[in-house]
Amino acid sequence: MENRLRTEGNSLESERPELIIFDKDGTLICFHSIWIPWAIDTAKRLEQSTGIQLSREVYQLLGLCPIQGKVHPGLLAEGTMGQIKHEIEKLLVTNGLDDIHELDVVDKCIQDSQTRCPTTLKAIHDMRLLFGTLRNNNVKVAICTADNRCNTISMLRWFNVEDRVDFVVCGDDPGSKPKPHPRNAIFICRTLGVAPENTVMVGDTVADLGMARAAGLRAAVGVLSGVGGPHHLESHADILVPHVGTLIGIFDDLPEKTYEYM
Repeated sequence: MENRLRTEGNSLESERPELIIFDKDGTLICFHSIWIPWAIDTAKRLEQSTGIQLSREVYQLLGLCPIQGKVHPGLLAEGTMGQIKHEIEKLLVTNGLDDIHELDVVDKCIQDSQTRCPTTLKAIHDMRLLFGTLRNNNVKVAICTADNRCNTISMLRWFNVEDRVDFVVCGDDPGSKPKPHPRNAIFICRTLGVAPENTVMVGDTVADLGMARAAGLRAAVGVLSGVGGPHHLESHADILVPHVGTLIGIFDDLPEKTYEYM
C-alpha cells in the first residue's frame, strides 16, 4: 500500500472502514503517565530486593529518561511484558545473579508494580465518546496491545468502555505475537468477520504501523500522542494525526450528527 497521506489536513481517500484496531498505551492512554511511574517503581523494587544499584541500567534498558520524564521508542514502548521480563533477567545475570530463585525476584517486582499505578491512568481522549461514535456508524472497535490482559481489562473498566470494545488482544494471550508480527491483526479481523482491506490500524509506534503493513490492512494511522514523533512515524504511516480525538475527521463520510454524547 503506497504511502499517500502524511498530514493531519488530509482525509483518507476511501469510505469509512468496517473495523478500527487501536493500540492502547500512547494511543488511547497517556503512555508516560502510567509507564514512567511503573518503571521507576520497578527499578526501586529490584534494587531493594537484590541490594544492587540497578536503576540507571533498568532505565537505559527500557528507554526511559527520568530527567526528561519521557520514554523513547524501544523495549518499554514496543515490547511485551514477557520480553521486558526476559531482558531484565539478562540484566540481573550480568550483575551476578544467575540462580533461578534469585531471578524469581523479577516476577515479584513487576507484578507488585503493576498493582500500584492504576490511578495514574490518563485518557488521551474521551474513549466512550470515540468508541460510541464509531459503533453508531457501524465501525467495529478492537484493541491490540503488548500489555497484559489484566491491566488492559482494568483500564477498560476504569474508563467504563468495556461494553464499547468488540474485541481485545493482549500480549500475554495464548498465541499472541509481538508487533510488528501480523498475527494479532489478522486474528482480530477473522474473529470479527472483517477483511483486512476494510480495517484500519491506529498506533503511536513503528511496531503498530508495521503490523498494519504486514497484515495487509487498508491503512496505518500514526498518532503523535505517544512515544513516536513525526520523524519516527512519517515513513510508516498513511496519515499522521495529533491524537485519536481527531480521528473521526479523517473519514469524509462520517457525519458529525452521529456523534454520541455521554
